[in-house]
Amino acid sequence: MKRVFFSADNRLFYTGPNKTYMRLVVCTEEEKRSVLMECHNSGTGNHNGVRGTRDRVIAGYFWPTLMKDVTEWVKCCRRCQLNDPMKTGTPVLHSIKVKAAWEVIGLDLIGPLRETGQKNKYVLTMTDLYTKWVVAEPLQNKTATEVSAAIIKTLYLFGMVKKIITDQGREFVNELNENIFATLKIKHAVSSAYHPQTNGQVIFNIILFDISL
Repeated sequence: MKRVFFSADNRLFYTGPNKTYMRLVVCTEEEKRSVLMECHNSGTGNHNGVRGTRDRVIAGYFWPTLMKDVTEWVKCCRRCQLNDPMKTGTPVLHSIKVKAAWEVIGLDLIGPLRETGQKNKYVLTMTDLYTKWVVAEPLQNKTATEVSAAIIKTLYLFGMVKKIITDQGREFVNELNENIFATLKIKHAVSSAYHPQTNGQVIFNIILFDISL
């Protein structure tokens, strides 16, 4: 059996059966995320769809589920879904019917960003889907506790809502938030993990926020 891996400088590399290339083996989920961010979301990656992202990743990296992970990453990319739904094979954005101001709000997180002097690295955006008015709360972390505190603070300042829409992130979908929503009699709607365009207005605001930074 041909040797397809070798170690150098305390890193593992994959050469393939014919030893025609050398690709760094990615071992952890954090490393995978970093590679996918670099090869798809960065200025050099330029959101080039599944094929373009796959080619960039394969050029320098290897892990067993690479193809599947690249496909899912691009399908979940908010900017790709908004700018070119056909590129990812996902449906177009769906509008949500709202009858009054501060009745339904959409939540999402931006970050990690450059750390501020107050050590904030994330922004929780809360968008009123009727007026399109946005409340932005800076956060140091995206833990369930910190996110829940920011939600309660906003509801205390501006009043209760009937419905909150989020994605399936654990900072939103957790026992703490569900208990809070149940106590306040707020309906929590979760958009699909692979189709966050259900929360389209929030995604649009996030992209505008990213551009303005």
